[in-house]
Amino acid sequence: MRARWMVAVLIMGLALSSVVAAVAAEQATVPKIPGITAEDTHPNGCTDCHRKVSPDRDYSLATEIANMVKEGRHPRVSDRMLQDLPKQCITCHKPDSKYPFGEIMHSAHLTGGAENHFITNYQGQCMHCHAMDPQTGSITVKGL
Repeated sequence: MRARWMVAVLIMGLALSSVVAAVAAEQATVPKIPGITAEDTHPNGCTDCHRKVSPDRDYSLATEIANMVKEGRHPRVSDRMLQDLPKQCITCHKPDSKYPFGEIMHSAHLTGGAENHFITNYQGQCMHCHAMDPQTGSITVKGL
């Protein structure tokens, strides 16, 4: 009788440990997707990353544009436009324009492998820039 009891306890223990292991494995494989399966630490999108961190480290969008102007990679824009970035980008970078906003942003943030700051520091995670409405599934760009 005692042997049967021990076998039953052993079987239940093995079954329970299998369930715990399966749950742990499932949780381990769920990717951390901001706003979906993890906290959204960049709810404002562009401006949460592109900001002035210190006097000598200014990654703000206005500074990024100013640097591109100096390098001849972007036309000069008005101060008024620089005050309302990234919304003003869409003024010129419409989907049907010569330089669509989506193509520019995806190329800047998702190419270059380990050399790309967004890939190495933010895992190239789409939901740092995009938001999804859980009711409709529609995707938007944060801050636009």
